Amino acid sequence: MRLYILSRSPALYSTRRLYEAARGLEVDVRIVNHMHCELSLTPERVDILYWGESILPVDAILPRIGTSVTEQGAAVIRHFSMAGAYTPFEAEALLSTRNKFSALQILHTHGIPIPRTIMSYHMASVHRFWQELQGRKIVIKPLMGTQGEGVILIDNLGDLLRVGNLFQRFGRRYLLQEYIEEAHGQDIRAFVVGDEVIAAVQRTAAWGDFRSNFHRGSTLDPIDLTDIERDLAVRAAATLKIPIAGVDIIRSHRGPLILEVNASPGLEGIERATKIPIAEKVILYLQQKADASIDF
Repeated sequence: MRLYILSRSPALYSTRRLYEAARGLEVDVRIVNHMHCELSLTPERVDILYWGESILPVDAILPRIGTSVTEQGAAVIRHFSMAGAYTPFEAEALLSTRNKFSALQILHTHGIPIPRTIMSYHMASVHRFWQELQGRKIVIKPLMGTQGEGVILIDNLGDLLRVGNLFQRFGRRYLLQEYIEEAHGQDIRAFVVGDEVIAAVQRTAAWGDFRSNFHRGSTLDPIDLTDIERDLAVRAAATLKIPIAGVDIIRSHRGPLILEVNASPGLEGIERATKIPIAEKVILYLQQKADASIDF
C-alpha cells in the first residue's frame, strides 16, 4: 500500500507515530503537507501537484487536518478521493464534524444523546435558555474550535449576557450548552477505529479549570467503558461517517452523552496512558480498507 499522511508538521507526535507505525508495517508512506498541494482539473484528468510534481496515483490517504485550515484540507481530501485514493472519511464528513452545531444536529437526528444545546444570535434566546436551565451553569463554545480554546463556563446571567454580546460584537458564532455538574470536570475520550473502541481514557480537568483537554494539563487514566458507552461511541463515529475518531463522552444523570466527535484525534495522551499502540491499529485498518477498495 502506498499511503500519504496529510499533515502540516512531521514533528507533531501523532504524525510522527503514524509515520513510524506505517514504516514498521512496511508500508510505503510519505508525509504530505496538504497546504502545499496544487489541485488540478483538466478535461483529461484529475491531478495533484506537490511542489510542482504529480504525486498520483496513491492507494490511501490519512488526513490530519487542523481546524484552522478545515476548508482547504477538505478540498484536498475531495481531490484525492476523486483521483481514486481510499480515504477513511470524505470532505463532507470533515466539514460537518468541524461545525460543532452541525455535528450535534446530525447526532440528534439519529437518536444519539447529547447535552441540551442552543445556537442563537439573539440575547432573548440566551436569556430564555438560562431560565430553562433554572440558573444552572452554562458552557459557551465557539462554533469552530479545538482543544478547549474559547470555551467559557458561566454561572450567572449577567456574565452570560456580557460574554454573548462580546461574541456578537466580534462576529463570532457560538453555542450554549448545559454544564454537566455531576461529571465533576471529567469526561471520556474513546478512540474508535472501524466498528470498535480500541482505547479509552477518563480525562480529569486540571485544578482550577473545567476543560478536560490533554493539552490544557488534564490527567488521563485508562478506563473500562460500559457496553452502552462503547456502542454509543461507535454509533456516533459511524453516524458522522468518521471511522477513525476520538469520541468525547460525558456521564450524566440521564446516562452517557456525546460531547464531540474529533476527526483528527491526538494520539499522545491516550497512547501513553493506555500503552496501546493506537498508531499501528490505525495503519492496519487503513491497509485492510485500501486493499478491499483495490480488490473491488
